[in-house]
Amino acid sequence: MGNLVELFRENLGKSTGALSLYRHTMDVVKGAVSIARFGERELGYDRKHADQIILAAFLHDIGKLNRDFQRMLLCVFEGRLEEIKSIPRIKHEAETFNILEEAPGIVESSAEVIWEAIEEETGWELPDGLADGVHEDVWTFAVTHHGLFYVSIEEWEGYEGPQQLIRREWTTFYPREVGRRTLLDLLLRYHPLGGVVIVADLLASYAYENGKDLDALLGKHEHPGDIVKQVLLPNAESIEDGIRKYDPRDYSLRATLNLLLGGLR
Repeated sequence: MGNLVELFRENLGKSTGALSLYRHTMDVVKGAVSIARFGERELGYDRKHADQIILAAFLHDIGKLNRDFQRMLLCVFEGRLEEIKSIPRIKHEAETFNILEEAPGIVESSAEVIWEAIEEETGWELPDGLADGVHEDVWTFAVTHHGLFYVSIEEWEGYEGPQQLIRREWTTFYPREVGRRTLLDLLLRYHPLGGVVIVADLLASYAYENGKDLDALLGKHEHPGDIVKQVLLPNAESIEDGIRKYDPRDYSLRATLNLLLGGLR
């Protein structure tokens, strides 16, 4: 298995136009960098927090490397819609940790090429190395980037130490659960930019699906609140329809955007 940048180049990120996972990812990183720079310049935003957000933007769709998810995207692109029915329905956020188990250490071993790709595409310089591994918040950003899932920390016999599981039902009590990492945690800890990965992902998808110039959108709307209020909310239904091309679930996108907007005003 190659490094993560190579894998992103070789796999699909969207069915429309068979967009590579690398290209979609870097468009999301570009949006996150634009917002982070605004945060540093106008809000005095913490650079270490910004670095975590940028890395999270790069890794947010790592679950799309799932083989069945890739088969599904290819079938949608090629119009083989009947064949999709035989493919297991995959929620790519829920595959985040499974991919890491299939290729242990792939992020750490790919760190140098990830840094180089991000700097080449955006000019943002990340700190060298991942000596202590990827911060748990980065994976929480990946798991929560559609506002649906969260990380449940659970303990039970037969396993050494706490285990990370991806859950969806926030109101359900799991007797083995000893902790949670949720979107709310990120919104508070990284305020006011805790929703940047969501905003950048949606903006990149909107621009691509509608033939808009992403750089022009970012140049016109520097404040993340403006992006949500003036670009994403007015187009929430069409953005959600685009997602439903390969995932028919209800994302409650308008409600999620209004939640983010409340912390961005």
